[in-house]
Amino acid sequence: MSATARASLIGAPLVLVVARLLLVPYWDEEEVYIGQVAENPGRSDLGASLVIIGALLLIPAALTLAGLFATRSPRLSLVGSVLVTIGCVGAACVSMAALVAGQMVRLGDDEAAIALWDRVWNTHKLWPIMTVHLGAIGFIVIAVGLYRARVVPRAAAVLVGIGGATLMTTSSGPIRPLLIAAACLALVAFTWVALSGDTTTSEDQRRSRSQAKSAA
Repeated sequence: MSATARASLIGAPLVLVVARLLLVPYWDEEEVYIGQVAENPGRSDLGASLVIIGALLLIPAALTLAGLFATRSPRLSLVGSVLVTIGCVGAACVSMAALVAGQMVRLGDDEAAIALWDRVWNTHKLWPIMTVHLGAIGFIVIAVGLYRARVVPRAAAVLVGIGGATLMTTSSGPIRPLLIAAACLALVAFTWVALSGDTTTSEDQRRSRSQAKSAA
């Protein structure tokens, strides 16, 4: 595994951990969410911006994971990559709405901000939420491919599925500890894969050489 691939695996969830420490989670009650954003709109904007960056970094991380078993299960690799990419775009769009909320509260009219947020988020939230759930399915598909191909420890493959899926499904909140826990779980899973990739590759190479010698 290249240093760039390893960096993408570790960097994406690490950025999301920091982002979720800052971001104001979405609430169904417009008054609660707008009120929390208004307390510190700069912090909310920073968290939302980092989520967008983390979501975009998550795409090459997912492609790295899917590439580990692409030669053994090309269809699983392709399906997982496409679904996770869709989910990452949806997660970025969810956070763009948070940036809009940050601008709303700066107008100084809380009632107007609450009404406008109800129109912006509650009217159009269905499709981005659907896309992040597709991303969750994509991480499960990738985990299945990793597990079947045995290119990483199977426990790591299972953790990738759980961590990636929860990372996607918690994109819109609303419970901050759950958001942070999901990002930390993904960070542990991806780091495990990044650190075990070279070892697994070496074992596969030794196995291939042994099989070649036996055939000869």
